[in-house]
Amino acid sequence: MIGLQVRKNQDNGFSVARLHYTADPDKATKEWFDRTRKGYSEAAWRKEYEIDFEVLSGTLVYPEYDPFIHLIPKDRINYNKLNTEGGRFRVLDHGQTNPTACLWVWVDREDNWIVYREYYVAGQTVPFHSKNIRLISGSESYNDNIADPSIFYKTQQDAEGNMFSIAKRYEEFGIPFSSGNNDFKSGSDVIRERLKISDTRINPFTGEKGAPGIYFVREECKWTDWEIRKWRYQEFTSLKVAIDKNPKESPVDKDNHIMDCLTYFANARKDNLEPDEAKMTFIQRDIHKQIHKKEEESKHLETLFDTE
Repeated sequence: MIGLQVRKNQDNGFSVARLHYTADPDKATKEWFDRTRKGYSEAAWRKEYEIDFEVLSGTLVYPEYDPFIHLIPKDRINYNKLNTEGGRFRVLDHGQTNPTACLWVWVDREDNWIVYREYYVAGQTVPFHSKNIRLISGSESYNDNIADPSIFYKTQQDAEGNMFSIAKRYEEFGIPFSSGNNDFKSGSDVIRERLKISDTRINPFTGEKGAPGIYFVREECKWTDWEIRKWRYQEFTSLKVAIDKNPKESPVDKDNHIMDCLTYFANARKDNLEPDEAKMTFIQRDIHKQIHKKEEESKHLETLFDTE
């Protein structure tokens, strides 16, 4: 039968069936293939539809990233708008011997994400990082400071034997952080969608239709560019492992400190939006929230009058 393969696992004697989409006559057509294939990267398509367990092994986590599209020169940024419109965020991934990374992200009124600054320093202390991050930040204010959830665990001990967290230390030195969500799968899904070119999205710098939803300032994001270009999925140790085990979907846990920052931020944006709001632009969300606020005020007034 076309699209069906059966083999016997020599280790346990179980029969293993491999059912391909071409086993369904309705899907064994060029029309179905062309229609369904749209929107998938090569790696994602081969994993989901071609049953290729090795396809993610060693492949780039973000193949959608194109420096010619996603990197923008610093002189394109309108810093007056950055300081007065939309929202600004700082995101931290703390390292002890590994680099401590911090990203500054501006979300404009059309919900474009512009990563406009980075910090990347290894082998230093919380006081050192706090001082430099505050110095680089200047007089900017932020909607939120988001950090790796692990720094909120009480793993440090003072001279009196009291346990405290690294997050508490940052707070003592002037930067209070909220705990981020480090779920790679959900965060990377959001980032991949942001990196894709949307036919309906307007490029905030050129005004042209057909644009991604995330940008990086070239002169300020050199480490970001370096990490995202080289970050890959873990490789299988052998073909037999790839066939007999579930496919690995974890990225290499190395040189990914800024990538972790992006994950925390993507999850924070996703987690803080209502389902309907996720489909709205920044301006539409503001209007939606104002309408909701007025509705709540009206309900409160009605309750008062009914009581009287």
